[in-house]
Amino acid sequence: MEGLGPLLSEAATQYLQPVVPALSANLNSGWFSTMPPRKKLAFTFEFGLAAIGTEIGEGAQSLNVPGRYYFSRAMAEEFTESINDQPAIRDQVIDQLLSEGVTLSMEGGTVIGGNQNITLHFGENDEVNFVLRHADYPFPVYVNLETEPFEVEAGGALSGFPGLPFALPQLKLGTLFGTQVILRGTPPIEIDEEVGDFQFMGFGLMHNPMVWLPKILPVQAAVGGMWQSMTVGDHLDIKTASIAGMVGYQVGKRWIRLTPQLGFMTDQTTLDFNYTESIEVPGGEEEITVDMSLEQATANRTFVGLHLYLLHLNLYGRYFMSGEKGVAAGIAVSF
Repeated sequence: MEGLGPLLSEAATQYLQPVVPALSANLNSGWFSTMPPRKKLAFTFEFGLAAIGTEIGEGAQSLNVPGRYYFSRAMAEEFTESINDQPAIRDQVIDQLLSEGVTLSMEGGTVIGGNQNITLHFGENDEVNFVLRHADYPFPVYVNLETEPFEVEAGGALSGFPGLPFALPQLKLGTLFGTQVILRGTPPIEIDEEVGDFQFMGFGLMHNPMVWLPKILPVQAAVGGMWQSMTVGDHLDIKTASIAGMVGYQVGKRWIRLTPQLGFMTDQTTLDFNYTESIEVPGGEEEITVDMSLEQATANRTFVGLHLYLLHLNLYGRYFMSGEKGVAAGIAVSF
């Protein structure tokens, strides 16, 4: 892999990959909570908070990305300043740096990989070695130039965390032919001027097909889909899509109802990251761009849940049994 940009992009991909399934599960959970009322036309309103926690599964603990780096002439001249008293040898070294480059590697811990910092190394063991031949010398000339590793304190940012938590407000409005609109998200939140704003929004529809069947049946059901977007300035863009279905058996009267639930969900998530930063390299400083894209393959999960309606208060909980294991719970007021 040639150049710092592609190398750092691949390192970032390996760094984040272990947590993407849990992140995808978090974003796509919680919205499928209470079922729409079994009504063809009615005003319904529900507002509450959904909290989700997903187990971080086993993944790679470390990353190692090899590559090759080619110097500009100005950087090569600065890097070889220590041998400027030997101009003939220096010229050969500069020529090799320009034509052949040097090996480099990035290694360390992933986001779940303990406390290993991520380090960028130039050359072998932070040394660049040359074996040269010159007409002025009857024997090979060995040149050794030391480099300084570049370290990022990022390894194991989530090491030791059993799961990934998440929470957000959620609004449901309806009901038309057993269908509700679901809105979730937050207003823009400024992180800082350089990074930009955090923004999150989601839109979904949930339908109760039992609206078309006789009301004597105590079974409730729902099918629906949700589309979501999370951004951080111009650097991070996460998009998700999910569909789900569930059935429940309702027990209780009008003001107090308990509904055990069983359901299925399938979802997909894409994550795009772009960031430009200047870092120290042998012979100077270089501005590099990290540009990466991750896609979580379609994940299928089954869950069991319980919904308690008490006057105008909704309490619900859910456990995901397959796929990324996790829990979702929420509280909402409905009218």
